Amino acid sequence: MKYFPEKRFHELVLRTMKQEGTDWNTVKRKLNHHTKDDDRIKIIEVPNHEGEMRPQIQFYTEDSIEPYKVMESTFKKKLTAYRKHI
Repeated sequence: MKYFPEKRFHELVLRTMKQEGTDWNTVKRKLNHHTKDDDRIKIIEVPNHEGEMRPQIQFYTEDSIEPYKVMESTFKKKLTAYRKHI
């Protein structure tokens, strides 16, 4: 299955979906409510390949130098695999 490669982000998505349901937008908005310890989520606007501003989800862990980043459009697509798992 095509899950997120970052293990802790993958687990966060599963925890969120089990508590909040499978609607991608609800899951995105509720990720912050299901983080552990010093982990946190930021949603910011970044330019895509065409230079248009698009939402990006950034997942910070206490020991990460750089956040794990996923564009909202990719997040939305990948949740399809998670829905089959839940």
